[in-house]
Amino acid sequence: MAKHSISKEHKQALGPVAIVLSGINEDLDNMIDDELFELRDACNAATETNCWVWTYKAAKYLGPVVAEHIERRGCVLMAEDS
Repeated sequence: MAKHSISKEHKQALGPVAIVLSGINEDLDNMIDDELFELRDACNAATETNCWVWTYKAAKYLGPVVAEHIERRGCVLMAEDS
């Protein structure tokens, strides 16, 4: 795959969001397995009708990220798996 460069302006635009996402990733890295499973279950439980819209959107974003962390760790999956 060809490497594409990114402009200085694009880097500046993405910078603040990248910092926030890096912090989220670090927080997930620091969680013990049970905390990751709990967060995964919370993400799966959130719907458009049972929580604040931004909680729902956070769950939709975080769900796959948490699942990736669980898979990367090779965690033994708990009963609530979906």
